[in-house]
Amino acid sequence: MVKENLCVVCGKKDSYIRKNVVPHEYRKHFPIEMKDHNSHDVLLLCTSCHAISNYYDNHLKQQLAKEFQAPIGSEEGLRLLEDPERRQMRSGARALLNAESLPAHRKEELLQALREFYSTDTVTDEMLQEAASLETRISNENYIPHGLKVVQCHSRGGLRSLMQLESRWRQHFLDSMQPKHLPQQWSVDHNHQKLLQKYGEDLPIKLS
Repeated sequence: MVKENLCVVCGKKDSYIRKNVVPHEYRKHFPIEMKDHNSHDVLLLCTSCHAISNYYDNHLKQQLAKEFQAPIGSEEGLRLLEDPERRQMRSGARALLNAESLPAHRKEELLQALREFYSTDTVTDEMLQEAASLETRISNENYIPHGLKVVQCHSRGGLRSLMQLESRWRQHFLDSMQPKHLPQQWSVDHNHQKLLQKYGEDLPIKLS
């Protein structure tokens, strides 16, 4: 496929960058059979069309996030979860350390909670200090990055379903940017017939 050195959207001939029509965060998890023809989805855009295109991409990402319960956010924020019990222990310990005037029954309640938390009969000063600086965020074992989760959900429907995800991004690019200078052979379902003929619909999907 011949690609001219111009922005495929507006035709501008300078200051351009390469655009991944199917964003890398999804594409990188595609099965190897679908990665042979990546270059089809790498197009030249000038910097301003690129910025506008990214803006529209975020809309589709939000939509996919809703459809597939695949939250978008900082990896760190989603990988760690706030543990309410540890948070409670921490604030209880801090209250015990700093509050001279706590009513006796409240003090006893907080101490009892700490005894249970540490499975002990007596709460030492060291334990109190430790509890007062507990890390309240714990690792979220079920965390799956947004792109991977969306691709996983599609992979359950096999090759055809993954190709639909690919087509959806390509169609989204056409609808949102209405490019005037696409290479002639560029198409929304590029290579899909070939893939089906070569591997069949029942290709076992191995995600990268």
